[in-house]
Amino acid sequence: MKSHWRRTLVIAPLLAAALLACASGSAWAANVVGVEIYSPTKSSPVKWARPGSTVTVTARVTVDGNDLVRVSACIGGHGQYVDHYMTVASKVFSISVQVPAGIAEGSTNVDVIAQIPSNGSTQIASESNAVYVDATPPVVALGALPTTPTANPRPTWTWSGSDPEGVPDCNSGLDYYIVALDGELPFQTTGASFTPSSSLADGAHVLRVKAVDKAGNIGMEQAFAAVVVDTTPPAAPGMPRAASPTKNATPTWTWTAATDLDFHHYNVYADGAKVVFAPSAEPTTGSYTSAALAHGMHVLEVTSVDNLGNESAKSTQGHVMIDLVAPDVPVMNP
Repeated sequence: MKSHWRRTLVIAPLLAAALLACASGSAWAANVVGVEIYSPTKSSPVKWARPGSTVTVTARVTVDGNDLVRVSACIGGHGQYVDHYMTVASKVFSISVQVPAGIAEGSTNVDVIAQIPSNGSTQIASESNAVYVDATPPVVALGALPTTPTANPRPTWTWSGSDPEGVPDCNSGLDYYIVALDGELPFQTTGASFTPSSSLADGAHVLRVKAVDKAGNIGMEQAFAAVVVDTTPPAAPGMPRAASPTKNATPTWTWTAATDLDFHHYNVYADGAKVVFAPSAEPTTGSYTSAALAHGMHVLEVTSVDNLGNESAKSTQGHVMIDLVAPDVPVMNP
């Protein structure tokens, strides 16, 4: 026990002397002897960063003793630091630094400062033009609006995009688009058109598009005017009627006219076959005169067609008996 206490008493003054030497900045205190930036550098810069994004700065710090070191990394005047107690001669630090939100577009420097707070020993390393900032958002130009109203439940929207160049070498280029239809979740695409994968419901639909560049800048959202989808057919017309039986081979049929506001014309089906009319010559009134019919029973059906081409169900069949055969000549009895 006595020898143990003797060692303690001998060692204690030595520790006190060491602490006093560190506090007074004597040779016992460590000094920063070197700082080297590994990335980003002028020869290997970051292309591209946007305002508010994060860049990782990597640097090696070398000291000549054990001490607490504060390592600060700065980009465009905005920095972040870490404190580390050095027990080895050198160490590589990686520090995430946020690019200032209000930084102007262009190239900027990266600075790394290593300092020992206890004695102020400091070394600084700088790399010029190490980070290229793209602060200009991309732009979307909308294409022609799809036909509206339309009976096509899968219309196609088109657009184009560009990434305007502000400062030379700071244009990151267009990356992708963010597209949203109505209230659905937005999705990303590199294409410049959109066609729904399934039929849209009848009604108004609005497509919104914004562009994102490779630096992560998001452009202003652009919205197309509403496209109205109408796939609802009009009501079926009334049953066509003609005088029957008749010897008139070209009877005239009539039916209750359509009342739909977007009515365009009727389609006529004679004996199951659609009657072909010259363009714009389809019947628009509730009547139709048949072409010459053969002797016998014939049927006629009609449908209503609206302005978008939606066709109604067929009407109830109308019938006519064409009698073109004269009766037998009476035979006189002898």
